[in-house]
Amino acid sequence: SRKGNVYLTFIVEDLKTTVARIRSSGAPVRTEGEIVEVREGVSLSILDDPEGNHLEFVEYRNLVDYRKDLD
Repeated sequence: SRKGNVYLTFIVEDLKTTVARIRSSGAPVRTEGEIVEVREGVSLSILDDPEGNHLEFVEYRNLVDYRKDLD
């Protein structure tokens, strides 16, 4: 019910393949260079859905470092 930008984040195992599949549908990429490493072992890409919402896709080299409860 609020206006403004909202990021919906998806954690994926293979960011490069995920971005390629989404781009093949014509989705605009917001991330300069398509994929950026935001910190060691964490890469992301932001694309838009057909309605212009920002979708963030993140890949963790070691997901357990991020989510200790998955161990």
